[in-house]
Amino acid sequence: MRRKKSKASAETSNIVTSDAVQRKNHTLHSSRLLWVILAAAVIVVLGILGYAAWRTRMITASSPGGSDKNASAPVHTPQDNLRSAQIAVASARSTEDKINAYLILGASDIDTGQLPEAIIAYKQADTLSGGQNLTALTQLCNIYNTQKQRNELIATLQRIIVLLQQQSAADPSDYKAANQLLWYQDALGRVQAGGTLT
Repeated sequence: MRRKKSKASAETSNIVTSDAVQRKNHTLHSSRLLWVILAAAVIVVLGILGYAAWRTRMITASSPGGSDKNASAPVHTPQDNLRSAQIAVASARSTEDKINAYLILGASDIDTGQLPEAIIAYKQADTLSGGQNLTALTQLCNIYNTQKQRNELIATLQRIIVLLQQQSAADPSDYKAANQLLWYQDALGRVQAGGTLT
């Protein structure tokens, strides 16, 4: 009977050991399967992201005026922009193109710290527009304010106010012009009282 118990005990032990081995193998198999699924998911996600990036680059590169942002594009310095603006002024044919070219030249002059040249460019745009270009006048105001040229600032503010009054009279529903008019009238009052533009 002891042999039967020993044999039964050995069989039970073998079953338990076998069961434990099977569970361990199952756990290892499940763990490996989980890692394989996770790795496959990562590969799929990376593939999708790579395709999307590639597709975006292809669309951008093939669109009119588009270029690949990752390509080595030349870096433009303020001096490069100034030279481009000078070329634009020289090559402009129509009055509107010349006005826009002088506005760009004035902005480029400001970027390079050449405020006297910016004043000349904005005055050119102002003259070509017959005194009707609000951008040229507001930029002149900003420069005069920066340079503490109080008399020129006051005269330019008065011209802006007249221009905005004309725009408001021509189109009473133009709330933008009406709001700008109020702001510039207030600014003129501050400057005349010895304050600054802003």
